[in-house]
Amino acid sequence: MSITRLQISNLRNLKKVGLQLGPTFNFFFGENGAGKTSLLEALYIIHAGRSFRTSDLNKVISSSESALTVFLERQSEEEGVTKIGLMRERSGGFSAKVDGENVSTLSQLSALLPTQILSPESFSLLSGGSKERRKYIDWGVFHVEHSFHNLWRRCQRLLVQRNSLLKRRVSHRELQPWDKEFSSVAHELNLLRQRYIDKLLPYFSTLAQAFFPEYEVKFSFHPGWNQSETLADVLSRDIERDQKYGHTQSGPHRANFHIRVNGQAAESICSRGQLKLLVCCLKLAQAKHLFEWRGLKPVFLLDDIESELDGTNRQRVLEQLRTLGSQVLISLINVEAISEQLEESDRVFHVEQGYITPWQIKGDNTTNNND
Repeated sequence: MSITRLQISNLRNLKKVGLQLGPTFNFFFGENGAGKTSLLEALYIIHAGRSFRTSDLNKVISSSESALTVFLERQSEEEGVTKIGLMRERSGGFSAKVDGENVSTLSQLSALLPTQILSPESFSLLSGGSKERRKYIDWGVFHVEHSFHNLWRRCQRLLVQRNSLLKRRVSHRELQPWDKEFSSVAHELNLLRQRYIDKLLPYFSTLAQAFFPEYEVKFSFHPGWNQSETLADVLSRDIERDQKYGHTQSGPHRANFHIRVNGQAAESICSRGQLKLLVCCLKLAQAKHLFEWRGLKPVFLLDDIESELDGTNRQRVLEQLRTLGSQVLISLINVEAISEQLEESDRVFHVEQGYITPWQIKGDNTTNNND
């Protein structure tokens, strides 16, 4: 699966962009502020319905414009060409179409275009809060377990209702029916997460051993409550504490995972560069698992790769992506940083003040097609 054509309108300084992308590596180089990250942001928005840079999509829409649009054509061996379009309005409106048919939920777009992002923001996966780590797990489960999304939404609705009842300080007896249903759904959700992680771990372990041969790297998952007890028992026992804080302290919404290196928390023993490489291992492991279990290759977006990974580690990550065979879009400042890794099938684009121009690879150099 790869994106063959991409059109962007009114997204930051990208007023009107049209590109033909290659099926392997696509490099975008130019100065800071030229629009390279905005290009990757456009693809992430059509995948997730949100930006990886800001929670306020109004900041993404070009000034003086009322809406942004992203359109692409996706090519796959099984389904041929699929046309996907999305519009986000400054007023908050959303509309999307797949092959001319209206799409009502963002999850439908996400399923069509699995996308992995490696950016300055995503490198906080291990050093940041547990919410991002839950998103990491749920991205993988969503793409391999068809029942996951509806189950997750049901669990969220029950959690909101239970928290509302806690704030009203209803009796334990009134909470019991909600606790019973919430616990049942949480158990099903946790089974899907645990099953996914059990299958994911061999891929992660192999990559971690290749990238960190001198260390012992371990991955551990925590479902959000002590599994020596049922969630129903935990909720019953902790009801007074939950009422005190006004929200549920235990459950799948508290799920988390940790990585330990030589027996210590990775974030306390690893350098910033090593943490970034561990995040790469996690993302690559998901991609390898997705391909081997479902035959899907996610699109990879690599933002500001020069500053986030040193030369040696950058080459190792790119080699893994070459082996995987995914389509990759990479932003960087100096094209010289990757000149030795360029292959004949790669495409190079120059980005300047919101304009994107194809460059042609000639020997060891790249030249503008207009030269």
